[in-house]
Amino acid sequence: NLRGIVIEEGKYNPAVTAGATFKYNPNVQTIDRRLGGGVTALGFARSNSTDFTLTATKTVIEPLLKRPLMLTGGIRFSEAAQLGYLGFGENYRMTGEGSVVYLVTDWLGIAYEYRQKKNPYDTLGRLVGKEGAWQAVDVAFIVNEHITFAVGWLCAGNVANGRVDNGWGFQLKYEF
Repeated sequence: NLRGIVIEEGKYNPAVTAGATFKYNPNVQTIDRRLGGGVTALGFARSNSTDFTLTATKTVIEPLLKRPLMLTGGIRFSEAAQLGYLGFGENYRMTGEGSVVYLVTDWLGIAYEYRQKKNPYDTLGRLVGKEGAWQAVDVAFIVNEHITFAVGWLCAGNVANGRVDNGWGFQLKYEF
């Protein structure tokens, strides 16, 4: 995952970042072979792809408690089917995503995230369930100006015919 600031945040404008995330899932080729090319027949093109994002973030000071509130909204261009678990199609699709982060203290933040998902395989029919949006609730610990550790509960919606309602995620992020 690589991201860079395109526009710095100002008094009246949000920060804008552009990003690229490379994804690789070699197991989808095995699934396709076991199904006799069934995933390929549905639109599977390859086991890797790159998502592209454009995101705007604005920090405001919450008036009652005088603490920072960060609002983020963005668009993602992706070929991923079921977040990449079922590989990648040949066409990019645009989806929206966003988050709200509130800094409770200088070192502790709480967040809510939302992300749309769209299936690049147009011919899935009822074989694989429709992709649903993903939502998460997170707690982040700011170690210092470069390092953040977060833990979150994720509801990823339908993923390959199953609901993923109780996924836990952990992230250690270094920013320079």
